[in-house]
Amino acid sequence: MTSKELEAALADAEDAFQRKPENPEVGLEHVSDPAVLQLRKACRLLHAAGFLLDRNGHFTVIIESSFVAIERSIQFYVEEKGYDVAGQRHTEVYDLGVRAGLFSRDVADRLEETALHDFIT
Repeated sequence: MTSKELEAALADAEDAFQRKPENPEVGLEHVSDPAVLQLRKACRLLHAAGFLLDRNGHFTVIIESSFVAIERSIQFYVEEKGYDVAGQRHTEVYDLGVRAGLFSRDVADRLEETALHDFIT
């Protein structure tokens, strides 16, 4: 893949993330509360991880989707508490969890360290 092809693919991905899906997933199409949407997405990720785990495969996907489910669950909590999570990077939500009183700084550091270790290795 050339640099220009990579740039074009990235632009397509960015565009896709900005658009509302034409055919949203069943169960997500009528969710108007952004916090509840995060919680439902977390549940979907955990369901998919369980599906793969039952079939003894794709452990990298299971681990990464589990961490994203944790992050989405934290997003649900902090959004319910009135914090703005728009534009947050994945692990930045751990800081919001501390500020919202969900868990301690130590827990946030451990989550972030484990998540970053998982994504790096």
